[in-house]
Amino acid sequence: MSRQAFHGIIVRITIALMWGVYAGSCVTGALRVGLTGTPGTGKTTVAKAISDLAVTLNVSDLAEEKGFLGSFEPDEEVKEIDIENLVPVIEEEWITEPDGLTIIEGHLAHHLPCDVVVVLRCDPDILRERLEKRGYSEKKINDNVEWELMGSMWNEYEDTNVPWTEFDCSNSSASDIVKSIIEWLDSGMQSTQSSMVLDWVSHKEGI
Repeated sequence: MSRQAFHGIIVRITIALMWGVYAGSCVTGALRVGLTGTPGTGKTTVAKAISDLAVTLNVSDLAEEKGFLGSFEPDEEVKEIDIENLVPVIEEEWITEPDGLTIIEGHLAHHLPCDVVVVLRCDPDILRERLEKRGYSEKKINDNVEWELMGSMWNEYEDTNVPWTEFDCSNSSASDIVKSIIEWLDSGMQSTQSSMVLDWVSHKEGI
C-alpha cells in the first residue's frame, strides 16, 4: 500500500470518528456552507475530506449544469463562470432547506445563497509553492498570491446576516480543518471580526 493510500485511510477513519462524536449536533441539520478561498488554499481537499459528513457540490459543476460555464479563457487560464446569472437561478432552486449539511466548494462559493461562509487561507509563500506544483503560469501564480495577500475573499465580503469565518490551512491537515469547521458550526457560528482576519502583510513584516 502506498503512503498516499494509507494517509487517505487514516483521514477517513479520523473523519468517521469525528462523525460519531458530532452526530446529533446541529451539524447534521439543514445547512448550506460556502467553502471559498484563493485557488490552492485547500478547498477541494477539505471538501473531499468532509464528504463523509455532508453532500458536497462544486460551483463550476453547478455553473456547467445550469449553462453558465463559459469557454476557456487563455488570459485567465480558466473557464469563466457567469456568476451574475447563476446566482438568481440557484436562489430560486435553494428556496427550500437542503436535506442535510451541504458544502458548496469553489472560489466563488461566497456569492451563492449560502447560510454560512468558510474562507480558507494560506501563507502566500506556501501558496506559491502549491501553485507552482500545479504548473500554473507565473502570471496566474502572482495574481493568486497577490489576491491572498490582499485578504482573499474578505475583499468581497458584504455586511450581511450571513456568518463568515476563516481558517489558516498553511500547515494544517484536511482532517484538522474539517474538525475546526464542524466545531465552528456546532458552537453558534460566530463571524470572525474584521480586526481578527489574517493579515499576511503585517505578519511578514513582523507587526
